[in-house]
Amino acid sequence: MKSAIYLGKENIEIQNRPMPVLDDYDVLIKNIYSSICGTDVAVYKHGENTGHRITVGEEFGHETISQVVAVGDKVTEFKVGERVYPYPRFATGDTKRAGTIGGFSEYIKIPNAKKNYSLYNVDDSISDKVACLIEPFTVGCRAARRAQPKQGENFVVFGCGTIGLAMQIIH
Repeated sequence: MKSAIYLGKENIEIQNRPMPVLDDYDVLIKNIYSSICGTDVAVYKHGENTGHRITVGEEFGHETISQVVAVGDKVTEFKVGERVYPYPRFATGDTKRAGTIGGFSEYIKIPNAKKNYSLYNVDDSISDKVACLIEPFTVGCRAARRAQPKQGENFVVFGCGTIGLAMQIIH
């Protein structure tokens, strides 16, 4: 499979990597669309440890919408063909790789896949292009909820990218 591999500051290479092999409870997803996070840009421009915890030589990207293409023998919660959003923090089973789950690769292996934990179904009413923005919208929604704005209060959002817009919508 083709994978975008982070090799350091301003150095990403498309490499051929082996197809993941599934164990009994794993799910294989094929990425449909992936968006570029502001932290992806920071890591690219300024090097590792300036955004996501990314390992040089590993896959890159985390804002993605995908489709289930294979399931392990004992998987009952997912079926081939379903569209899913892989939650970056739990998708790969390694919370240190939340920003680098392989969103810019063709496929991602989701070990011990769990519905509404590592993978979430995406409703058919949401287009693929919009669905790849689920991750940044969740960040903006979480920030707005944590701020707990009260009716009539003013607030300022610095930057009106996807996360800033999501914060404004929630308020």
